[in-house]
Amino acid sequence: MSITNRTGFRAEFDKVGKDDWYALMETFSDATIIQSWDWGHVWWKGRGLSHMVLRRDGEVVAAAQVHVRGVPGLGGMALSMWGPLWKRPGQTPDPEIYAAALEAMHEEYVGRRRLMLRVIPNEAEGDHAAFEQALRKTGLERAPSGIPYRTYIVDLSQGEAEMRAGLRSNWRGHLKKAESNGLEIVDGTTPDLLEAVSALYGEMHQRKGFTEAFDHRLFAQVQGILPDRHKLRIFVARKDGVPVAGIAVSLFGNTAHYLLGATGNLGTQLRASYLLQWNAIRWARAAGATLYDLHGVDPERDPGVHHFKQGLAGKNTPMTVYMGVYQTQGPLASRMMVQAGEAARRALQETRRRLASREREREPAEQQPA
Repeated sequence: MSITNRTGFRAEFDKVGKDDWYALMETFSDATIIQSWDWGHVWWKGRGLSHMVLRRDGEVVAAAQVHVRGVPGLGGMALSMWGPLWKRPGQTPDPEIYAAALEAMHEEYVGRRRLMLRVIPNEAEGDHAAFEQALRKTGLERAPSGIPYRTYIVDLSQGEAEMRAGLRSNWRGHLKKAESNGLEIVDGTTPDLLEAVSALYGEMHQRKGFTEAFDHRLFAQVQGILPDRHKLRIFVARKDGVPVAGIAVSLFGNTAHYLLGATGNLGTQLRASYLLQWNAIRWARAAGATLYDLHGVDPERDPGVHHFKQGLAGKNTPMTVYMGVYQTQGPLASRMMVQAGEAARRALQETRRRLASREREREPAEQQPA
């Protein structure tokens, strides 16, 4: 299909396979695991994945993985998380490409398939006014979806000594203590390392009294099918041979993303998470990453984690706030279907939260998390 009012652009949908998709992802510096084929198949249970490839004068310039959910003929939603991909290494980003990709997605999913279109851009607020203009011109308005994604992104282009000097003083002090605690750090991609992190996650879940948490078992499923060159890098801290903390890091494009972390009771005392993050940063730099995303912060609801990540980000790294969620109104049938489904999901989440809270209230005091 051609793109309306965009000379030289042409979009293709659902004509690419898994191997070709990964080959395409490797040509974009803004690629993330969220846009990977295997993450999509595990997260969405293999249902409704669609892929757009945009060419300009025959050359691939953008791509997007989209999850399509709904009832054929009745309506639903097309969702692109952290897409489209459109930035190339060593090239100045061209906002016209971004706009053309959005137009192509709108023509296909809203115009032809009669769906709502929801996009969560991998773009920070204030970077380029052209992003906001392109989104609105395509009929995508910011959705009332609460606080947008906020994170700290560490600049890895500095020298290691310079990065260490830039850590906040208390964070640097904890790192120094961790280095003197006799911890052994091992890393790799093997299942046993991820299993160690999963076991520690269960211990941490109980200690902190989480009512809801991301299902860490999904990481094991993704790890089992990702291509070797894209598997998560797992870092585990051991004390006397026993795992006490672990983290998982993903590297696509130019950014390493900290995805999952777990610290056992002993690991907390030994400050193992400080040494793990420092080793992950050193690995990411050696692997060619120029940025390290600390996977989100919530200063209001989780001030402790925010303080930890702020200290690692350093004195000169401001918080990055992303643009948020944008969506079209879409056809009435699709809009009503999506609204009903999301209301039901919110009700289910609230019910689970209340049940978990009641269970904790029934526990004897000595069994409740400290």
